[in-house]
Amino acid sequence: MKIGPTTNYLLQKQLKILGLAYIYSFAFLIVLPFLLYLLSGDISAYSFSNALVDTPISGIFYIYMIVISLLSYENFKFLIQNGISRKTFFISQLKVYLIIGLIGNIINQIYNYLIVYPLNMDTFKSLSLFQSFYENTFSNPFLNGVLGFVFGYLMIMSYSLTSMAIGSFLSLFSRKMQRAIIIMIPIAGVITLVFLVKLVIDHQFIDTWMADFAKWLLGYANDDLTTAKPYHLMVWCFGWDLIMLYLSKVFYSKKQIKKA
Repeated sequence: MKIGPTTNYLLQKQLKILGLAYIYSFAFLIVLPFLLYLLSGDISAYSFSNALVDTPISGIFYIYMIVISLLSYENFKFLIQNGISRKTFFISQLKVYLIIGLIGNIINQIYNYLIVYPLNMDTFKSLSLFQSFYENTFSNPFLNGVLGFVFGYLMIMSYSLTSMAIGSFLSLFSRKMQRAIIIMIPIAGVITLVFLVKLVIDHQFIDTWMADFAKWLLGYANDDLTTAKPYHLMVWCFGWDLIMLYLSKVFYSKKQIKKA
């Protein structure tokens, strides 16, 4: 089995999961509330348009990409046991993430522009980092849309490749050690968050290198934080993706099938 057939196998499998993710999300976020309102006798309070606007299609896809990128061991185990090399699996898995990331980004953009935007512009503007900070990068709406699409794709791949690197790193350890690492990472994250919040509350954050770096990364050109361009963040995401891709490749080369 070469790269092409392996990619097709993984792609079909992941697309089925993506389809189920959308179906279940639609059922729980739109159909279930409708049924509950119907059974309660207060169907007039249910708003289908509000339900559509409030359905986090982009968030659902980001979670999906993070999960499938983190949990690739079972596919790895099955294909390695069936004669697929680590290199073939890695390349095929990467191609699948690139393709699904593109598909998901197209779905996100179509849903946001054709459904959310006409129904609620305020919600549309708060949907993504690009709409919140960079919606007026160009005076031409079409160019803004193209730039937003590229920006969204880079962000999706940053989440996916980071999760891929973390998942492949964790797979090098025993299940016991994996649980310990998974517990330690959130604890370290909470401690870091508390530290940053304290800096903000004490009005010390604006005088730190972290604040200067954040302003540079977000593309602010002045101190009053009124004008931002996405280019710094896009270049950063691309560089970050290359680093995560390299780490994933290193970790995949060391991956072993664990004994039952």
